[in-house]
Amino acid sequence: MPLIIKSRRASVDNLSKVYPDAVIIDVTSRASEPWLHFSPFYPHGNIPVPFSPGEFSMTVEGIWQGLKVFETADVDPSKLCYMFIIRVMI
Repeated sequence: MPLIIKSRRASVDNLSKVYPDAVIIDVTSRASEPWLHFSPFYPHGNIPVPFSPGEFSMTVEGIWQGLKVFETADVDPSKLCYMFIIRVMI
């Protein structure tokens, strides 16, 4: 079964016309249960932060935003977004 990913901005009516036999599933933060759990904003909690022993995030999006690295700047924990909650295991 092929998987096609489209923007949330695409209307269900238009998608249904282009893909008449498709099952259309919204996996954004506005989705219904159980598909909402596939959103990177869903607060699963206790997601280990890569390369950061003892640090965890509530969301995948929090890790994505919190670990952004730029050419002239490394990860700055003081600038982590509100979704990135760090807990140090002691």
